[in-house]
Amino acid sequence: ESAGLEVAQLTYSLPAVLAGAAEEGLFFDFAQDSPRASQKRVEGLSERRALVIDAGGLSTDVGLFVDGQLQASATLSWGGMSCATAIAKELRISVEQAMTRVLEGATCRQPDVRRFLQDRWASIQQAIEQVLQDQPRPDAALVGGRAGLMDGFVEWVERTTEHKDASRYSPP
Repeated sequence: ESAGLEVAQLTYSLPAVLAGAAEEGLFFDFAQDSPRASQKRVEGLSERRALVIDAGGLSTDVGLFVDGQLQASATLSWGGMSCATAIAKELRISVEQAMTRVLEGATCRQPDVRRFLQDRWASIQQAIEQVLQDQPRPDAALVGGRAGLMDGFVEWVERTTEHKDASRYSPP
C-alpha cells in the first residue's frame, strides 16, 4: 500500500488512456534501459483517482479521472511542436534542432530554452491546481504524450504533486 502518488509515464494519447487504463487497469512496467522489460498489474486503477497530463504536439490536457470517469479537465493551447516552433524562431535554428532542445527539458544546456520550458511547466502547474481544486489528492499521476519523453518532466510532476517515489508505466 502506497501513501503517495504513483507517477506513470505514458506513450499514448488521452483517449488511449481512457480506453485502456481506465477500463482494464493494466500497465506495463518500463525499465529505462529496456522498453518492454516486464509486466506489472496496477490493481483497481479504474476505481482510483488519477491525474492525467497529456502533452501533445499542439495542446496539453490535464484531467482528473475518478473511477475511470473524467471529473475535471483543463486544456492549454500549446504542446511540444508549438514549443519547438517558438524556440526555433527565437533562436533562429531549425524546428528539428528546437525539438531536440525541448526534449532535453530541464537538462537543456541553453538557459533561454530552460526558462521557456519552465514557464510552460508553470502553466501546467496552474492547470493541475485548477483541476484538483477542492478535490482530494489523486492516487496516481499519469504523464502522456511528448511530455513523457522530456528529460526531467516526470520528476517535475513528482515534485509538483508532492510524490517522492515514482514508478513509470505505459498502457498496453
